[in-house]
Amino acid sequence: MRKCILISEETVNALLMGKCVDGSLRMTPDGLAFRAYNHKKSGSRETDRILLQTACGHLKESRQRYKMWVSVPKSTGMCRASGMLYAESQEMVQHLYTKGEEMEGGLIDFVD
Repeated sequence: MRKCILISEETVNALLMGKCVDGSLRMTPDGLAFRAYNHKKSGSRETDRILLQTACGHLKESRQRYKMWVSVPKSTGMCRASGMLYAESQEMVQHLYTKGEEMEGGLIDFVD
């Protein structure tokens, strides 16, 4: 017994190029149908820009967020590590504050 499987042209072209196509095979009223998974293309997101590189971390800017990353070795001890983490984060916050003043044209007042 022969059965025909309905496959889209895009899937056939990908198979002819030697690519592996993931998908699902389902029974439809027309017969068996193969539907390829719609995977998102890798590398579609733009990379983050580094705003500030510090001794133990960095401050990055993405399209929607500012990202702070700090890492301190355990061998420095908890007290020194907490001090270093605090100093690094304060340096990054100060950089964002001065950059914001330049872009927005003045001092920013924080109200409690």
